[in-house]
Amino acid sequence: MTPCQPLKLCFSFLLLWGFLIIPLRAETYSNQLQNGLKLSYRHWNSEREEFTGYTHQEFLRVVHKGRQTTLETQINIKSDGEENRRKSLWYEYPSGKPLEYLEEDLREDLHIVNLYEGNNILTTLRQDEKTVEFEMELKEEPAVSFELLLPFLRKNLEQIRTSEN
Repeated sequence: MTPCQPLKLCFSFLLLWGFLIIPLRAETYSNQLQNGLKLSYRHWNSEREEFTGYTHQEFLRVVHKGRQTTLETQINIKSDGEENRRKSLWYEYPSGKPLEYLEEDLREDLHIVNLYEGNNILTTLRQDEKTVEFEMELKEEPAVSFELLLPFLRKNLEQIRTSEN
């Protein structure tokens, strides 16, 4: 097992828990929401030694439901050019607090919507003709959803890997 494999397994497991709530102050992320910033990531499967696709990410200042927001969009494209997943996350401007999250898995016809209202997250899952709705209440210290953790981890990965604690 290579040194990166346990880390990849951990990230893969955490990605499966997209609704996991992790304590992290939203204000620490707001300075990373740079209007007009575009990022692209190339996906490489080191075990199969093949290119598997791209992720394109963009941050834009937009008005959403009558409010000034920063919109983060993310599109995943397979190596054959087929788009397979879209994600959009609207943050209140300038605080950086999440307002709404939308994820569409085009392969599975799955739609996930999270609405952030005070200490509650209202979630709607829709696949084909089935819809499930539920609500989570945040009771402890200020928290944000898992969607906000990945950019923080990307930015600080080297520091995290080299820290002793």
